[in-house]
Amino acid sequence: MNQRVWDPLIVWYPEHPKVRFKPLPFYDTLYALHEPATLIPNDNVGGPQENNYVFSFAPQHVRDIVSSKGIFTGSLAEYAVQVQLRFCRLKASYELDDAYPPDMCVKVNDQLCPLPDPIPTKKPGEQLKRPGRPLSIVSLCHLSSATPNRISVTWTYSKFGPVYALAVYLVRKLSPATLLERLKVTALGNPVYTTNEIKLMLRQDPDCQISTTTLRWSLMCPLSKMRMATPCRAMTCSHLQCFDLLFFLQMNERKPTWICPVCGKPAPFSMLLIDGLFKEVAEKAPRDCCEPLLRPRRGSSLGSPASVRVLWSLTSLSVVVMKKLAEGTPMPTPKLALTGCSREGEDDDRVQARFPPLAPTLVSPTAGTMHLPNCKRVPRTSQHSYVVQSQLRQPLPLIFTVF
Repeated sequence: MNQRVWDPLIVWYPEHPKVRFKPLPFYDTLYALHEPATLIPNDNVGGPQENNYVFSFAPQHVRDIVSSKGIFTGSLAEYAVQVQLRFCRLKASYELDDAYPPDMCVKVNDQLCPLPDPIPTKKPGEQLKRPGRPLSIVSLCHLSSATPNRISVTWTYSKFGPVYALAVYLVRKLSPATLLERLKVTALGNPVYTTNEIKLMLRQDPDCQISTTTLRWSLMCPLSKMRMATPCRAMTCSHLQCFDLLFFLQMNERKPTWICPVCGKPAPFSMLLIDGLFKEVAEKAPRDCCEPLLRPRRGSSLGSPASVRVLWSLTSLSVVVMKKLAEGTPMPTPKLALTGCSREGEDDDRVQARFPPLAPTLVSPTAGTMHLPNCKRVPRTSQHSYVVQSQLRQPLPLIFTVF
């Protein structure tokens, strides 16, 4: 037991402070093997200090650790139930982040515990800092309820520096797939919430001549560059674009940064939200659809889930066209029916075309207009229509209404 030193700078810190560490998303805390304890210096001068701590396992704890060997990863060297050593800086906060004291060295049962690599610095002579992470010490512990485990911590104490504490916990490691199933139950957003956001973005301003009538949303994850299965974003993000939840969890399991890949803002695990509307979009969209277009229904009211129309823009034809162009195969000339005539002297490169609904290369009148660059006029075939010869290198997208 460490003797308490009545230094006026640390007298207000108890030997066993009532602190709470920030929960770790990939671990469930099972038991506190050693309650939080303050790192108390042995003298008032400062410099290198050393503290020793002891904890023991209960018989059930040993059985849980041994039975979990190799279950999670399939490797005989890892345990699903682990022993974590955590450090924090004592301060007035509800939940404390992991932080290491300066020049720290940890030994468990006289065996050196490996620490995370220090953060690179460009300033010469600057003190090295390590990223605050929990330390897994299960491989250094005596897996026996009869043999106690000893922890020795050395660090550099400064009278004007912060005070630190440590704790030892028995935890169970979780896989990204397990967290995904939990979030599907606890963090599934209401589609009406996203619908209202889209309606507000598409709301027309009578004082502005330019307004947004259509939003483009990508089904491709910005991280994996693959199609999303579970669209997700943080509650604090103001954008509609999502990322794949499973890949985001797998990435943060290797290197926990918890940064939104779309806007670059913090996206902690507790703020993740599965977008209910775009989850349905990802499930109902064709496999070759990458960028659905969103626009409000006419006469719809704010808050109705059906007030947003989803238009699928199929991209499979674009791949076929580019392949044929590369091979030198001539492409067929599309024939498009126009709804109006262009006057003499107008730019023929901006011709607005409307198409009947659900046609393979046509667009419904309510889906908006399309501009065809590099189009040539040919003689009129009827009083209200023209035949247009298009020189587009990419075909027109297939667009149809889903709901």
